[in-house]
Amino acid sequence: DVYKRQSEDGCREKTKAREERSPKIARLEHCPVEQATPLKGILSSRGILKVAVTGLSAGQNKRCLLPSSLLVDVRNADLLFVKCSDNGVPLPTANFYLGRAYGVQVANASFLLDWEEKQQLPRLENYLVVFGSYLKRGELVPLKPIREHIFIGQIFCITSLKGSDHPEDLTMELIIRMGGRIVDEKSEEKKIHYIGNEWMAGMTILRPEWIFDSVEQGSVLKKARFIIEPAEDQDGEAVFSQVRRTELYSCKVMQLTVENLR
Repeated sequence: DVYKRQSEDGCREKTKAREERSPKIARLEHCPVEQATPLKGILSSRGILKVAVTGLSAGQNKRCLLPSSLLVDVRNADLLFVKCSDNGVPLPTANFYLGRAYGVQVANASFLLDWEEKQQLPRLENYLVVFGSYLKRGELVPLKPIREHIFIGQIFCITSLKGSDHPEDLTMELIIRMGGRIVDEKSEEKKIHYIGNEWMAGMTILRPEWIFDSVEQGSVLKKARFIIEPAEDQDGEAVFSQVRRTELYSCKVMQLTVENLR
């Protein structure tokens, strides 16, 4: 439990810093109290007292307004306004995935932009966020909050995410929040999901997209299409090189063990 809390705290700080540095699509400004009252009324009638945003702030061109008293970290929010494409598919930001993992309701951030532009509050129900996977099949399915820990009872090991678009701290927080447990490579657990971005001989490595896509979907996806295959090389040099590195590593470990026995 202590390790879990420390891991979550460390992941939170790194993720927050990254989200603040990420490019934005509009400038977020605090609106006057009298202008905020109608919005607060609409949200409170739906049990929404605190909100978070992603993809908004510190931008140029467009702007949106939001009462400062409503804004909180996404982990403590009742509603997350997320930037979406024209068809309602969400922009995959760190806060979007965290919102999914923490069971936060989502709404299209165009609601805030239209409010500022038209100077009147639109209907929140018209600003849906939808599943991109269903949209590809011609189905418009709204994204609903996740109410269960989809990785409960499952064990994970992060091999290496160096150079990946999916940071290790964020990946770990999603796993832990969704009920998973993280161990190191020395663990003797028999059934471990290895997450990384490089193929390793004798191991089944899953790309981190499996974690992120499962969290977005709200259910554990089939692993087959996320398995990293060895690089194709007609001379087999790439595969041989990786196997050889694995053998050398094993020999080194054995040598160290013998030295310790001496």
